[in-house]
This record gives sequence, C-alpha cells and structure tokens, in this order.
Amino acid sequence: MEHPVQANAVRFHNIEFSNEGIALLSQNSKLLFVAQKDVRQITLKYGFQSERPIVEIIFGIFIFGLGAYFILNFILKAIIYRTVYVEELLSLFLLPIGGWFFVDGFRKRVYFEVVLDNDKRKFPLGKNPDKSELQKFIKFASQSGYIIDSNFLDQMN
Repeated sequence: MEHPVQANAVRFHNIEFSNEGIALLSQNSKLLFVAQKDVRQITLKYGFQSERPIVEIIFGIFIFGLGAYFILNFILKAIIYRTVYVEELLSLFLLPIGGWFFVDGFRKRVYFEVVLDNDKRKFPLGKNPDKSELQKFIKFASQSGYIIDSNFLDQMN
C-alpha cells in the first residue's frame, strides 16, 4: 500500500483514492475513474465483482457456444468435404474467451460500491485482502475526504 505522503493518493491492490477521484487501475493505467465531486456514498461489500453478472454470464455462454459451433463446423467440413481453412481455426480462441466471461460472471470478491447520482460502480479488490491493511487503507482514504461505510470489516474473519 502506498502512503498519501508523496502523491496525495493512497493505493490498495488495484484501487487508488486521490484528491481528484477514485480509480481502478491495471498495470498503472486507469480502467475506471470516478471524480470525487460525483461520489455520493462508498460502501465496502462482498459479492459479485462484475457490474452486471447475469449479462456477463449470458455473453460468456454465447461466445463459448459460437466457438463450439465454428469448431464443429470446421471438423465436419474437414471430414465431409476434405477442405480445411486455417482461418477457421481462429474460432478456437472463442472457447477460452467465452469460458473466462462465464467464470468471471460468478466470481465473488470484496469491492467498494461507489454510488453516484444516477449510477453505481464497483471497484473490486484482489483476492483475499488483508483485513488490517484494508483498515489502514480506509483510514488513509478517509483522510483524503472520503467517507467509507466499512461495517463489512466487522464481519470478515
């Protein structure tokens, strides 16, 4: 965890709270950013990390099914017509992509739910965050002007 002394920001796992706003980071690039002035409420919760898990699961099933269809089509063409198009083998990549979306839709983690005027955003933490480190992070974030409902921490083991 980075301390707010150097950059007016505090970071825990892939989430950064700064004077400008809250950012979800991936390899130091921002995936999601919410300005501090737009934040109405922040709550620490446990649940589906996906913003829309049902849509993600259905999309994963669709992509996986599409990949399976193209693979079966490739095999049948190879057996019946004895023609093989190498480009059709690219559909093999649809199987792991669809599987990833499907599994990710069911993934549950600890996350910050940020309520905006007309929307909610989830900022998921990494696997099994350390409770004491998370408490320090919330303390530093609250010093930056964020009010975080962390009642969930009392329920964590």
